[in-house]
Amino acid sequence: MKIYGVSMVRDEADIIALTIRHAIDNGFDEVEVSKEAEDAWLELLQSGPGMMLGNTECTPGYYNNEGKPMGKGAELFRGYPAGAMAFFQFIDGWRSNGKFEGLEVR
Repeated sequence: MKIYGVSMVRDEADIIALTIRHAIDNGFDEVEVSKEAEDAWLELLQSGPGMMLGNTECTPGYYNNEGKPMGKGAELFRGYPAGAMAFFQFIDGWRSNGKFEGLEVR
């Protein structure tokens, strides 16, 4: 299994490139996340312990909205509920199974 950690941006680029290659190889012009997959992902994130980065008690900064309540969109600052290693396994499985689950292609 590949460990992503610090190299997450590189791994995200690899996922994007893999998705684009899949679209080109199969003659698709568009690739989009399905509404169902997006909703399921947000529901999964919200099922976890909550904010993983900074909170209002921390020194004000980017990760805690300068010490103010996060408000709408705060779910995007949550980590994968089962932890980092489980996320790495999940995303590795998604990339390697070739099914591109959650994507709509046209």
